[in-house]
Amino acid sequence: MPTYPLNLPTDPSPKNVDWEQVSRVSYSKSPLTGKQKAYAHSGQWWRCSFELPPLQEAKTAEWTAMLLRLNGKEGYFNFAPTETTPQGSVSGTALITANSGYELTFSGVTGSFTAGDWIQIGTGLYRVTVGGNTTIEVWPKPRAGIVLDTTTIEYASPKGMFRLADGFGWDVNVAKTTGISLVLEEVLI
Repeated sequence: MPTYPLNLPTDPSPKNVDWEQVSRVSYSKSPLTGKQKAYAHSGQWWRCSFELPPLQEAKTAEWTAMLLRLNGKEGYFNFAPTETTPQGSVSGTALITANSGYELTFSGVTGSFTAGDWIQIGTGLYRVTVGGNTTIEVWPKPRAGIVLDTTTIEYASPKGMFRLADGFGWDVNVAKTTGISLVLEEVLI
């Protein structure tokens, strides 16, 4: 039995990655007055899909063997966005000192985060929505498990834990190249 999370093969890289924000929000609209009401539930996570470039036989074997080890939705793996480097100049160890809603306050870094940067907190993957040098806002809302003055923000090579949203399959054409497309959902612990 494998120990999770697994690591995806690094070659080749996905040729495109489509990200989707999943938020559980209830919405109602009065048929009489037209007034609307939205209620944001706590459920928020990433969903993404990607396609690999055509694979030759050796790479097909490597990718399919790893994916089969997941046993469908049972297993999970590390997955990193393709643009992992912060847009701004950030250095040091970002230590979270306060957490309120979508806002994180931190110390220990020089420079600032920029809206659009990817960061990792624990096993969760986040996107900076409002940048700053001591306070940022992120999506999704930071989850439980943040210990103030102990938990750090990983920004040099952020990744999250994902599992297959469905099973997977692959197709082989007459030229013996293989196509693999995957749909992933973030693992929430």
